[in-house]
Amino acid sequence: TVWTTDKDGLILCLLAAEIVAVTGRSPSERYAALTERHGSPAYARVDAPATREQKAVLKGLSPEQVTATELAGEPIV
Repeated sequence: TVWTTDKDGLILCLLAAEIVAVTGRSPSERYAALTERHGSPAYARVDAPATREQKAVLKGLSPEQVTATELAGEPIV
């Protein structure tokens, strides 16, 4: 099938219909199976203020300049 980056409205409904047609299971059933297998997703957004200068430094970073090997206990790859 053709894939699109437009995931709003009609396209999302068509994708849900295709999931049902191909698998015989609703998107909510597929989601329940995924969370049972992999666990429930967790998300917590943390915002931190940054000055214009700090933002400029961050924007200019290259991968070679990042020397940390982990972030929040997770490896940086």
